[in-house]
Amino acid sequence: MNQLIIKYISYLFIKNIQIFYYLFEMNNKLQFIIVVIGLSYLVNFLGVFQHQQEFLAKYNDCKYLEADIQLYGTEDSVVYNQDIIIGIHSSIHKVFTTNIEVNKLERGGFFAIYGISKGNLSAKKVKVLNHPQHLLFNPHGIEIREQFLYVINHSFYTGGERVEKYEISLDEEGLVVLNYLHATKMDPQLNGTTNDVLFLSETRFIITQWLIFPIPLQGNGEQSIIYTLTTMISQFLNLKFTYAYDCKYVQNGEAICHKIESSLGVAVNGIAFDGKDTIAISDTIGRYLQIYKLNDKKELELQQTLKTNFMIDNINYDLQTQQFIASGSNTVYEYLLFNNKLERVLKNKSSKSSINYSAVVQAFKYNQFNKSFEPQLIFQSSHSVATISGALLDHSQNYLFLNNFSDKSIVVCNKNIQKK
Repeated sequence: MNQLIIKYISYLFIKNIQIFYYLFEMNNKLQFIIVVIGLSYLVNFLGVFQHQQEFLAKYNDCKYLEADIQLYGTEDSVVYNQDIIIGIHSSIHKVFTTNIEVNKLERGGFFAIYGISKGNLSAKKVKVLNHPQHLLFNPHGIEIREQFLYVINHSFYTGGERVEKYEISLDEEGLVVLNYLHATKMDPQLNGTTNDVLFLSETRFIITQWLIFPIPLQGNGEQSIIYTLTTMISQFLNLKFTYAYDCKYVQNGEAICHKIESSLGVAVNGIAFDGKDTIAISDTIGRYLQIYKLNDKKELELQQTLKTNFMIDNINYDLQTQQFIASGSNTVYEYLLFNNKLERVLKNKSSKSSINYSAVVQAFKYNQFNKSFEPQLIFQSSHSVATISGALLDHSQNYLFLNNFSDKSIVVCNKNIQKK
């Protein structure tokens, strides 16, 4: 982290203590102690002085993947087969952090990465058929099930909060084509707040909610200052108000959902399924991962809660290694400072990241001996990608793909070859 910023924050911290010292003139030690504790808690919550060590033993040489379109904000992606990855890109960061009207933001879309098994990677725009033209497309969370793709779309005033279904096919050149089929709408109280989705069957899905209050249909600029402050304070104090929801997909109607009470969290975010009976759900601000099992009645039962030292965003399940892949960043502080660096990121002509921003990728695999899931570090760096939101491995494990919600493209890291 920039040493000048650290010195400046240290200076402000010390000056604040001095101010409160003179304010109370030490005649009320309790108040003075409370203020100092409060400031210490704030600094710790933000992670101002937190330092991240590099771990590049498994994957290194991380570079932006060039594409035939602008891939700003590749928020999430999934493995389609050994040669193809399908992902989404959007201005999702601007949706939540600026007052720009949603109809003036760059329209999101789909992309695909090809040539993975041959080591000749290229990213291209995906052709989409039959998607309603009047709908805004702000994708946020993607799920693949057999030949179908499911995507959360914050379409705001044009269609509300939606989960859309697409059929996947390949054209004569082997390129991905998505055919929009239909959608289910979410309760208006969840507008703009859902984050990730998984399908247990064609009609049953689980969706996460990471914000307490719905975003107005015109965008974040219309949000109540009371709602904004309440959200910030609740996250700062680690208060739990968000959930994962168990839903029935109602084609072209409103989904029927109920809260999964045990999922109550500060900012419930990523979700993944092993395809059998195990589901992982993350709480980004709460810094933990919950493991659920489907019982004989197909109900979710909480089995394990794992505390983490980083803020997990999206989760993927890797079929080849049979483990959950979780990723995220280390501190709130670097996220708060990011808007000032956004222009620099987007104008970066280099093939590598131009700013410091923590990125952590960790695997959670079931240990048969201990009968529990255990973490294992895969990757950790402050120089690879800005605003990491997800990570996945290809079938061969030769590449680590790093998604993000506000960098200029998806990042690809190469596997380190062990020298004999």
